[in-house]
Amino acid sequence: MTLTDTFTTQSIDAAAARELESHLLGELIRPIHADYESARRVHNLTADRKPALIVRAADAADVVRAVTFAREHDLPLAIRSGGHDMAGHGTIDGGLVIDMARMRG
Repeated sequence: MTLTDTFTTQSIDAAAARELESHLLGELIRPIHADYESARRVHNLTADRKPALIVRAADAADVVRAVTFAREHDLPLAIRSGGHDMAGHGTIDGGLVIDMARMRG
């Protein structure tokens, strides 16, 4: 079974996504989650992109797992700190966003 969306040509194996999720201290947000719309938004509303997955990292290990997952599944990757970048670099269509806003230490 694969996860697919109308806004991406990327196909992500659902079992692989569940495996990633099971190893995260933080959260894995997918388009099917109720808070996906708020999780994908950045402050620059013109950067209206729809990532396939969003990892809300809780620690450095979550970041490593997310980067590894993106590399292994050939997904474009965006890193978001606070989401204030005016150019919209903190989000991406069809790829994986690592949201590090909750990492405070």
